Amino acid sequence: MKNIWFVLLIILPFWGISQSLVFFPDIKTQERLNLKDAELSIVFKDSRVYEKELNEKCTKSEIFAEFTNCLRRSYPSIKITVLEENKFEEKPIKGNLTLKIDFLKYDVTFYSGIYIAYTKYDVKIIDYRNGENIIEDTITMGEGKELDELAFKSAEISSNRSFKQAFDRITSILDKLFIVG
Repeated sequence: MKNIWFVLLIILPFWGISQSLVFFPDIKTQERLNLKDAELSIVFKDSRVYEKELNEKCTKSEIFAEFTNCLRRSYPSIKITVLEENKFEEKPIKGNLTLKIDFLKYDVTFYSGIYIAYTKYDVKIIDYRNGENIIEDTITMGEGKELDELAFKSAEISSNRSFKQAFDRITSILDKLFIVG
């Protein structure tokens, strides 16, 4: 009987520690109004490194595509061009605004009854519209936590919350470049 209590109280809460999941981001975005005419080039890089194997419910291409779709929904009048990953280190095109996003972490992990999700990436916005101007060089991070009340649904909620926070930080930077007034 003592062994059963030991397993239930000590080992089971840490059972899910080794399980990290990657979900397809599914967030609502808000359309921005009063936009300046602009073009935006985006290039993604995946620098995620994990010690353990991930249980991936979507690919990096799907994550990048959804991130781009979220930007398109937020800025419908902005022309957005996605560049191939091999263009990440190249100098941006003159007369253009370029967004370089290097994904460092995007997953959700189960810890002692709670799903904790992180979305973390380096962001660099290079504005070559009027000469060279690096607008932002920062690490953006979103975090989501959700009790394990709905199993994997809780993990998805946590993951989406994390992705939304990180996405909102980028749109707050872009708003300053695109919004009139």
